[in-house]
Amino acid sequence: MSQDTGINAVQLRSLFVSCAGNRRGGACSWSPCCRSLACNCSPTPSPTSPTNATAASTSGSTRRWGVLAYAARSSVGLYCQVAGGCSADDYGSGGAGYLFSLVHPATAIMGEGQRQQQGEDLGRGHKLAEITALAWANCGTVVVGTAGGSVCVVTWLRDYGTRCNSVVCDSSVLGPGGDLIVSRFGRSYSEIIGNTEFPVSAVAVTSPLCVCGEKGTLQFLAVCTASNVVQLWIERDGSYTKHQVLEAPCMCESISLCALGTHVLALGGVDARVHVYSAAISTPTVVAQFQHVTSLSGHQDWVRAVDFIVDASNSTALLASASQDKRIRIWKFTVQNGALIGALESVLYGHDDWITCVKWFSPGCLLSSSMDRTVSIWTPAMGSNLWLNHTRLFGVSAHALAGNILGFYSVGAESGGSVVAAQGYNGGLHVWLLSPELPSPMPTVTTCSAIGGHYGGVRGVTWMLDEYSGVPYVLSISIDHTVRAIAPYANPHGMSWHEIARPVVHGFALKCLCPLPDHRFALASEEKIVRILEAPQTFLQTVYQIAGINEGNQNRELILSRPWGATLPALSISNKPILSQSDVDYSQSNEPASTGIDEVEDDEEGGGDYSATVSSTPIVHSHPPLEEHLTNNTLWVECNKLYGNTDDATCMCTSQNGAFVACACTPGRVVECVVRVWAWREGGGARPVIVTTPQRGMLTCMSFSPNFTSGGASVTLLATGSTDHSLCLLSCPSWKVVNHTADIHSSPITSCVWAQSEVDGQPLLVTCSTKDHARPVALWRVFADPTTGNVKAELALCLEVASPTCISPMPPLSTNTMCSIAVGTSDGVLQLWTVKKQPQQQETVKTTTTPSATTATATATATTPEVIRVIGSKVLQLQLHTDAITTVACTANRATAKWSGFIGAPNQRCDGGILIATGSLDQSVQIHHLRL
Repeated sequence: MSQDTGINAVQLRSLFVSCAGNRRGGACSWSPCCRSLACNCSPTPSPTSPTNATAASTSGSTRRWGVLAYAARSSVGLYCQVAGGCSADDYGSGGAGYLFSLVHPATAIMGEGQRQQQGEDLGRGHKLAEITALAWANCGTVVVGTAGGSVCVVTWLRDYGTRCNSVVCDSSVLGPGGDLIVSRFGRSYSEIIGNTEFPVSAVAVTSPLCVCGEKGTLQFLAVCTASNVVQLWIERDGSYTKHQVLEAPCMCESISLCALGTHVLALGGVDARVHVYSAAISTPTVVAQFQHVTSLSGHQDWVRAVDFIVDASNSTALLASASQDKRIRIWKFTVQNGALIGALESVLYGHDDWITCVKWFSPGCLLSSSMDRTVSIWTPAMGSNLWLNHTRLFGVSAHALAGNILGFYSVGAESGGSVVAAQGYNGGLHVWLLSPELPSPMPTVTTCSAIGGHYGGVRGVTWMLDEYSGVPYVLSISIDHTVRAIAPYANPHGMSWHEIARPVVHGFALKCLCPLPDHRFALASEEKIVRILEAPQTFLQTVYQIAGINEGNQNRELILSRPWGATLPALSISNKPILSQSDVDYSQSNEPASTGIDEVEDDEEGGGDYSATVSSTPIVHSHPPLEEHLTNNTLWVECNKLYGNTDDATCMCTSQNGAFVACACTPGRVVECVVRVWAWREGGGARPVIVTTPQRGMLTCMSFSPNFTSGGASVTLLATGSTDHSLCLLSCPSWKVVNHTADIHSSPITSCVWAQSEVDGQPLLVTCSTKDHARPVALWRVFADPTTGNVKAELALCLEVASPTCISPMPPLSTNTMCSIAVGTSDGVLQLWTVKKQPQQQETVKTTTTPSATTATATATATTPEVIRVIGSKVLQLQLHTDAITTVACTANRATAKWSGFIGAPNQRCDGGILIATGSLDQSVQIHHLRL
């Protein structure tokens, strides 16, 4: 770095990552070996990044880690469940789970210093392909298949027994003089071994097998595609070679492999049959071809899942097949005189809808998931072939799953038998602890707090702050039609971040979210109405309690002024208030969800009495809520609606004092840029002020400036950016156009935000354009001309950032800093920049840039007594996401007398630093703490 940043070191620590699994058919799988690690670790490792599984224990207790891999859009997520040694009061209702790695197969490192051009090219072509199937090959390797047809082998955790790689480098330090060059994936790397040309529907891997006493191992990998083709690879000591291509009788939805004196392959077909193939086990150098043995009939609909298990003697194999006919069939296979013999063992009845997945835990224990919203554990009756429904999770008497009404797509148990996980329709993981472990006769089932997240691209994040106590939390919106709240949780072993509420489950795709004072926010979606929502009592008390704020430090006046909770009536998209706790019938909280509430007269204006019968049962939580509570019981109250838009909203912002809400919508036939501004505190009858700007394109972004002094008067401006490449400034509250600058970029403006100079308090406007290669990020000085009094926007600096997508002002990173800026890019990289200005003698200074793009300089025009030289320096660059960063928000971390700020360990105060929240098209929301 050619310019001194004034920063001795920065430290970025990952606090939170959320990313749900693929919706409507995602895949998840527990690792087949070393699935439970007995580690001497502290009672609770760092929740978001258990970076040292063998750290010295402060309590001497052992810890068991169950590792689950699941498909999270185009990435592989690793979920780690704390399965033992903690009480129910420590983590939710009996356990804690954390997403500690999120890897895209095409962007994972190909080995330290060994990135292969071939892998990069293949990866680039399938960057956005959704993962449709995955399977563990061994302790540290997962095989994935994508909708683009590629088959990848992702390897990481090579030091699996000693280290679990964190989501980002946990304690990487950057000093002046160089960029941060540390991979967030640690020792992870990826190898694309082939392409099937059709979407992959299923993958299966045999356990590593020592063949005929020879050195080395032999392992089969089978890939089933959306066509009738099945491809088989052979793995020998880490090297994969294609072995055979089979033409199946029909399209197959599932596949399974086992070794039983011979290699056996089973395919579940859409012709309602199970097709079985076998290949003789020979030597590592000579492997026989798979030949069709038989097709098993009996199912009446598509076979959705098949799974093999071999007994301890390696003489008998059981095959479970599940179908859309709501039945599970168990087949028994043996090898007699070199021939594979199979016969029907049992038929399992009990599910009321399609069965989506079956997984063997042991030869006497089978798990199944179904669209009837249940996960069942099956065991055989003593002395017979009759299998019974041993335990049913989320049965008809369990909590209502309002957001998961279409059931579960996959299920699995870790090898210790104490943790069962299932993936639901909305992408979230549901986790249960069983005690004693499977296959015990009657285990006690405890539901755990598990990882969740958006199952669609994230469109916006914003920081909210409780001014009374100082506790911050994040609100995020997504194209999955939900708003989610993420807050800090002061557990006995440190501070972690969890989803604590879903304020809105909307009927329209959400577009914009802007904060308002007193725990309120404005929400715009693909409709004409802007909705104002406020936090109810249950949310405010939950935030205080899980953050460790005692009752004496809570804002009781605000809490008591709010309704108890909210409910969403049937056939409505407006959250109605539950005025008091007495209006909630908690006796119905364990009953299944029906259609909502009893029918009442309703209109969008808010008619009807909804306090008498409600379907939601909001409660105050002392720990992060479970998935079944988040889907229905944590709504916020809709307190106002703002009318006036003529079409879908395109962008929205709120003034810094919360007095005004400005919004723009899609223009009609006449391309006319109109901004509507509401003084929303006037109530539901508030009419917008309609302002027409001189721009001739759709408005893409807008932002209110902080108050600043100009000519002795306090001034607030509203900036709007358009697809016609122009910028417009409006004065507040007269709403007159005070400046219009055309062609500030060579392509549509993507984002515009205001920053305030830490040196003189003057406003700075930052704009970015993703496709503008000459001026991707521009910094503008906004001032009043001392001669004419006209407001001018003058270019002060251009930052060379490749494909910027979003920007956000930051608290200052160092002294004498003019401002600090966070920039997100289309490839998932976050860049942090500092900007300084230095008075110089009157001279002409040309714009210069360094080849490394880490420093840029520019000069202002001679409208002031001296020329101002502006310097921008890149402080940090880090790969955070596997897809484009769509939104970034920053806030200062401040400890108060009521709250100690971020706590890294019990009783450790941390005053200072910056909290950064990012959202991406990869569906994840990440929160990081930047320490200076």
